[in-house]
Amino acid sequence: MNSVPDTLCVLPKTPSYYSAAQICEKLDTTPFRCIIGVDRLDCMKKVSLNEADFAVFEAEDLLISADDVHLTDVLITHRIHASEQKKWEYGVVAVVSNKANISQLSDLKGKRLCHPGNNPFSANYDWSEVFSLYFENRVAPQLCDKGVSVEENRIKALAEFFGESCKAGVWAADPEIDAQLKSRYKSMCGLCDVPSVCSQRDKYWGRQGALYCLSDCLGDIAWSMLKDAKLHFSQVGVSVCEDVSLLCPDGSTKPLNSSDPCVWVTRPVPVIAAKRAKAEDIQKTLKQVLAMPDTPDDFIRLLESNVMVPPLELTPSLTPNDYLASAPGYLSANAMSICGQGARAVSVCVSTLQDKIKCDWLSSVARVYGLQPSLSCLYGADCLFSVANKSADVVIVDTDTLMPAVRDHNLKPLLVQLPIQLKKAKTVSAVVKTNSSFKKLSDLKGKKACFSSVDGMGWTSFTIKMQKTDSLEKVCPYTKAISKFFSEICVSKPSPDVYGYSNIKICPAEYNEISYDEGEIHELSYDDEAVAFQCLAIGGGDVAFISTDSIPQFLEHMKGNPEAEGLTVDSFRALCDSSSAKHECQLSWGSYSQVMVRDKILLSREEDVRSLFTGLNNLFGHINTPSTRTFNMFEKSNSLFDTSAYSSLESVQQRLEQIEDFLKKAKLRPDNYEIAVRSMNKCSTPSSASRVSLSLTTLLVFICLILRNNN
Repeated sequence: MNSVPDTLCVLPKTPSYYSAAQICEKLDTTPFRCIIGVDRLDCMKKVSLNEADFAVFEAEDLLISADDVHLTDVLITHRIHASEQKKWEYGVVAVVSNKANISQLSDLKGKRLCHPGNNPFSANYDWSEVFSLYFENRVAPQLCDKGVSVEENRIKALAEFFGESCKAGVWAADPEIDAQLKSRYKSMCGLCDVPSVCSQRDKYWGRQGALYCLSDCLGDIAWSMLKDAKLHFSQVGVSVCEDVSLLCPDGSTKPLNSSDPCVWVTRPVPVIAAKRAKAEDIQKTLKQVLAMPDTPDDFIRLLESNVMVPPLELTPSLTPNDYLASAPGYLSANAMSICGQGARAVSVCVSTLQDKIKCDWLSSVARVYGLQPSLSCLYGADCLFSVANKSADVVIVDTDTLMPAVRDHNLKPLLVQLPIQLKKAKTVSAVVKTNSSFKKLSDLKGKKACFSSVDGMGWTSFTIKMQKTDSLEKVCPYTKAISKFFSEICVSKPSPDVYGYSNIKICPAEYNEISYDEGEIHELSYDDEAVAFQCLAIGGGDVAFISTDSIPQFLEHMKGNPEAEGLTVDSFRALCDSSSAKHECQLSWGSYSQVMVRDKILLSREEDVRSLFTGLNNLFGHINTPSTRTFNMFEKSNSLFDTSAYSSLESVQQRLEQIEDFLKKAKLRPDNYEIAVRSMNKCSTPSSASRVSLSLTTLLVFICLILRNNN
């Protein structure tokens, strides 16, 4: 065995939720060591960059690597969960009733379909969208009507080809649109147990439900996993209509229990892949280690296997593309052209090259998991402008950008990013030093304020509070009123709105350098809220408009700075509206990020965006979902969403929620930021109101004079 240990890239948790780090500590008896990756695509990158030697991957990971020139220098060395008899994870078949007289594909026209109800909006659904789309498009190609959503195109094609059918489950992300589609295409719910509901709870929903639909003599054809169909029709007494066959892709039929069943598409088993230069050595070493009696069972778990079915060596080793090509139908299913691609793709605008890379990764994983419509990524200097002017469909903004997006560009949020526990939502407070004399917000008049940005959450929340109490001068715009309230303002983020106001300045550049280690300063990524906090802590500010939850992490970064010596969390407090100050005082609370589109977007296009991002959230946003092991879209290194609070809230799970659902909850808790932005009055002054009133009076007098002269 090698004297230098080979490095295995593993995920933080095994599929059975064992801690990988704890298992890795026990590998002293093996010639292997671990490196922890955030997800499987991260492990693929580590193998390609020589940071790791090998790792376990799923078929979808290999499909991405086969299309990326930077990830192709790997070879498949072993198959997982496999044997000489079991070559694939599963095969998918078309099961037909022999009474339906189906002998070729064209005979399916008008027949009754039992569909498993594939559901891209369910986090734990064990069925690939790719496979359902493959069957549907082979049998009933979509017309790709531009006037309806991508999801409606799909339902419409099935409804026009098949007769009464059952495709229970969620059809659209928006419940109202889901109900409209089910009303419009009633035939696709006609065979369901409760056609008027046609939901995920229906007797004929899911993998087993589709087979019961067939065996209960309701349907003529079911789309199913081969193993499910064999098990279902082998059970005594389960089937009334048990005389069934397999319909092959060429239109011929075979018995269900054929020794050579005709599958339409197969899903390859997971594999071990290694750096090309190391592949042969790793095969030899693994063979020796797996044969050793003292090899820890935990090591087998790291390989996502078990002692009963150890990894099966692949001879010869294959490239990812060659391995996938050996799985019948798999590459064909993933290469099929469908309506949600090309011009129907949802374009997301990003403003940094780093976000463009993240977005491209998200687009790739969405594609291999069959999400529709597809996702395209555009780089733009001003994404708010790009979306407003129809150059892009979507921009993801943090909460500090919500106000200008709504007010200046007429954008609206469709989904918001939230923690699973709403009590951990983003907050902003007026934070002052504990030993200051301030008792209420109005006491801050004439003092130095520190903001993360003009029109950001802190700025706007303070403006709304002071506007309600008539504490601001009646001048417009609000920026002018705020500048008159404070003697000096430090803003973290540059903005054209500050020009012309001598007391509003961009915070000094050194505020970006907020990490200290034994006297040495280390630059961190630019954090607007951190800059505002440092302005308060050591920059002479009297108040900073930030989240109190972030203070511990900011102080941690400032350790070693002599100016911050002695500062603790107790050195700061939140200022309340009233004189009875409390540490928990908040000016407002809200979501972390928003998925925004232009206000006048077509309803069909809006549904496309909702469907795509709901699917993204459910596949790659739920921490315990198998597909999240491929790519976690809320992980810092992957995320297009706001991750600024993750250091202090690292255990907080994130999610996307429809804006309508969020606002219903938000109304139950005072001071929600999204509601405040929607209802914020347009800036006006008494003088401007008087001028409008005077103008109207003058116009009325003028009209009266004209009418009198005409008479």
